[in-house]
Amino acid sequence: MKKFLVFILIIINMTAILALWGCCLSTYANPATHPRMAIVGLAFPVILVANVAMILPWLLVRKRLIMLPLVGIGVCYTFIRDYCPFNRTKEVSEGAIKVITWNCHAYGNATGASADEKWANELTSYNYLKECKADIICLQEANGADHEERNAFEQSMDSAGYEKVATNGLTVFTKYHIADTTDVRYHSRGSNSSLVCTLTRANDTLLLINNHFESDQISTDHEADYHDAITNPNESNLKALGITFVDLLSEAASVRSQQIDSVATLVQEHQGWHIIVCGDFNDTPISYSYQEMKKHLSPAYREAGNGIGLTYNKKKFPVRIDHLFCSKNLKAERAEVDTSIATSDHYPVVFWLKK
Repeated sequence: MKKFLVFILIIINMTAILALWGCCLSTYANPATHPRMAIVGLAFPVILVANVAMILPWLLVRKRLIMLPLVGIGVCYTFIRDYCPFNRTKEVSEGAIKVITWNCHAYGNATGASADEKWANELTSYNYLKECKADIICLQEANGADHEERNAFEQSMDSAGYEKVATNGLTVFTKYHIADTTDVRYHSRGSNSSLVCTLTRANDTLLLINNHFESDQISTDHEADYHDAITNPNESNLKALGITFVDLLSEAASVRSQQIDSVATLVQEHQGWHIIVCGDFNDTPISYSYQEMKKHLSPAYREAGNGIGLTYNKKKFPVRIDHLFCSKNLKAERAEVDTSIATSDHYPVVFWLKK
């Protein structure tokens, strides 16, 4: 009987290991040609937990086979560090560059709140950005109508020594001099683009690329359907929802990969520069987008952050999809998801980089 149990556990464990490895390998599949394979990585945290859970039965049944899940997990160590890094918190060096990337959702005015709450969110967002004292602030979805308070906010940023450039919902405030800008528009279902800035300060030149890549187009109706399917599951609803989500995610991944490739090419053309690429990637660390960018630049949260670092704060879909990558001649000293402000559906991510 015990031999049969061991045999069953081996089958289960090997299935879990192969599924985990499949998630990691899926990041090498270009979504432009393999769109469905590219979204397999979304299952990574669930399958990782399943592999970790296999440790307990082996401890109870046959301890020496605990090596099976440990080896299976160990092979994916670099992906686990991408997804959930742990680093010793360091003191920030004097002169470190403080960078914030934030999908501010129209400064909190695009949320599903009442008019008064939206107005309060917008004022809170302005105060947060004024008080953060960052060297570089990269905003996505920073659109909306001009009004007296917004003009006052931008004037106060100007008085504090910031230069500003904005286009297509992307905004950069920086204490560097903005020497040049390029607005890169993408063919997409939304108004996605990259804002490329050449920044100068003293004898330093920095290439900054603020991005808002293709979203998954998951609407509030889809979220409601997802919630209903989880709380009141039935086979037909789950199947229909699954097909809808796979189609949406696959199409988005395919479009997004071409945007990522475009930025990667730009980075390669500026080898040797100080480079920062950041923004709303709409992709987790277990994705083609993240791993492709990682080939050329250093992932700052992996090098200096702690924990999963959930940046998308809608509770039904908790993920880290906002990232910052920097050139090897910049070192990430600290990285934090700032949960102190929840006016948007994303949290700001704060980085300190040292030259």
